[in-house]
Amino acid sequence: AFAMELAGQALQTDDAALTGGPDTDTKGVGDLFNVTMNDPGEDGLGALVYSLELGSNAGSVTLKDTATGNTVFLFDELGDIVGREGTNATDAATGDVVFSVSVNSSTGAVTLTQERAVEHSSADTSGYASDITGLGAGLTDAINLVGTLSDAETAADTASASVDLTQKISFTDDGPAFAMELAGQALQTDDADLTGGPDTDTEGVGDLFNVTMNDPGEDGLGALVYSLELGSNAGSVTLKDTATGNTVFLFDELGDIVGREGTNATDAATGDVVFSVSVNSSTGAVTLTQERAVEHSSADTSGYASDVTGLGAALTDAIRLVGTLSDAETAADTATDYVDLTQKISFTDDGPQITVNDASGSYEAGAQGTWSDSPGADAFDSLDIELVSYEIDDNGTVVVNADLTQDLVNPNLFSGSITDDFNGDGVDETVDFTIEFDSPTTYDLQVSTPPGSVVELSTADGSLDAGGPDPVRTLTIDTESIVFAAVEPTSTPGEIQPFLNTLEANWEGSATFLSAEQMNVSTSGIGNGNNNLNGNANHGIDGDTTSGGKVDESFVVDPTDFDVSAVKVFIDNSVGGYDNPPEDLWYTIYYSDGTPTSGPIEVLDGDLSSEAGGQESFVIGDPTGPNNIDAIQLFMGQGTIKIPVIEFTTSQEFNPESLEMTLNATETDGDSDTDTDGFTIDLEPVVA
Repeated sequence: AFAMELAGQALQTDDAALTGGPDTDTKGVGDLFNVTMNDPGEDGLGALVYSLELGSNAGSVTLKDTATGNTVFLFDELGDIVGREGTNATDAATGDVVFSVSVNSSTGAVTLTQERAVEHSSADTSGYASDITGLGAGLTDAINLVGTLSDAETAADTASASVDLTQKISFTDDGPAFAMELAGQALQTDDADLTGGPDTDTEGVGDLFNVTMNDPGEDGLGALVYSLELGSNAGSVTLKDTATGNTVFLFDELGDIVGREGTNATDAATGDVVFSVSVNSSTGAVTLTQERAVEHSSADTSGYASDVTGLGAALTDAIRLVGTLSDAETAADTATDYVDLTQKISFTDDGPQITVNDASGSYEAGAQGTWSDSPGADAFDSLDIELVSYEIDDNGTVVVNADLTQDLVNPNLFSGSITDDFNGDGVDETVDFTIEFDSPTTYDLQVSTPPGSVVELSTADGSLDAGGPDPVRTLTIDTESIVFAAVEPTSTPGEIQPFLNTLEANWEGSATFLSAEQMNVSTSGIGNGNNNLNGNANHGIDGDTTSGGKVDESFVVDPTDFDVSAVKVFIDNSVGGYDNPPEDLWYTIYYSDGTPTSGPIEVLDGDLSSEAGGQESFVIGDPTGPNNIDAIQLFMGQGTIKIPVIEFTTSQEFNPESLEMTLNATETDGDSDTDTDGFTIDLEPVVA
């Protein structure tokens, strides 16, 4: 007889203890469970063996792995119960181990081993260890501890009992730790730079402040977000607006701290903006933007930059920069610290100024615009160009916030690239560009676009329509149809052109200039009446019949409903190849825009290129040029050739959609004051 029951202790590990490796907890008889009956009977004790097994609700675990967000699924692996993460049970079978439960079969000591951090239900700012999660709220019968008592008979009798460990397994949380402190740099703008617009200065991590602790904990990094807030002394600012003499009052406006002038706080709520402080929530870069001149303590005739004023002498805790670090849990834990920016904000009487005007152009010609700068008494130090964002067509703005690369030899030349789907074909292309700021007033953007591509169709890959022999046949290659029509060699373009891009039936039913010979199209040869293309004994194209009944043969090749950039004609050597002179092969091009035909043009010996197997070829048109060929016509004036294959090339140009780039130009003077102006460059495709 054997029985057992749960005791008061539980198995619990801690996310915070995973830094050095897995965390474990072991409990057994008297802690985790008690044996309430252990009687082997009169046959004597054989053995008491402990084991683990999955319960009926093993598939209902709701615990989640923090790193992936996936649910944890339970598996019995050689007697251990292993929790693995995955999108489903099949995926989890090979997923990472989140935890495991093992048992000493002799002593019943059960060990919980945690390998990875797990998600917890509450978003805490402190006291993280008090946030405890388990396999599932109210879940039972997922993992059972089984005790099996056997007597000493050879054919041993056994008695078994089990306890449900599901609610005895839990995991405590950890949380992030974050701290920051002020660094040596400050935010400073200059009254002298307000002529062309607002003056700005931007400082961030390493300059304005340092992050001294940034530990998201074992749950991994969720985000580090920076923000601004008003401090306890925000109402004690003494800075004054020059134009009105009014005091500046601080307001929190959608996360920016804005200083407005007014006779009192109520009046200032709708007063003019004197300055604002904003922060990039991702990088912590803080920008001071000065809109209006402010009063300084001394009346200077020179040395304006040395006359500095701030929000108030010795004033503290008016404006705070706050950093909030969160971990990667769905209910993210956070840690927050702040630095006091009050004494880091000041205004001088001099600084740089830059203005860059918008420009527009095309991918082919680029874009040209104008700019101006006034570096002030501190002189020019450097120019930086930032690609803030771009938008292709109307596909939505893509934020970049990346500096362009400055040329080491020419500091006024900047380069960058954008990789995206420029033509809506689902494939990303990389477009490189440069911007050169020529002194003193113009800038030039040039773009290099990817090359186009070509698509080739070969008669060797085609299949003829049913029927024949006929003077007109249709060959299908992939989804494209090409009509081959045997015609009288003296047929005029005016007779042929109305039938281009029409079906075979139209040719056969209405064309009066068709040859009496059948049209043969195969890799054995493309020709009239047989697999050769024959001419008579006369040079040139005529309607004569010479000795042996030979006539000039001709056929039209018409890609139906699509145009090509080039046609490549192969000539086999099985009937002696093509020897010009005395043999003369001719072609005529029918252009897709209806312009006059080109030809007949004689194929000269110098037009031929060597091909594999002793064949030769010549090309009509330009494979990388425009798709302006509607059809071609071949004529054999004198001699005989065999044409086994004709290839058709369709060029595909890189046709990008419109591009709008938003950029920032930042000029820095000799004492590190900066001014930034935003500008846009719009590029439109070249319309043929």
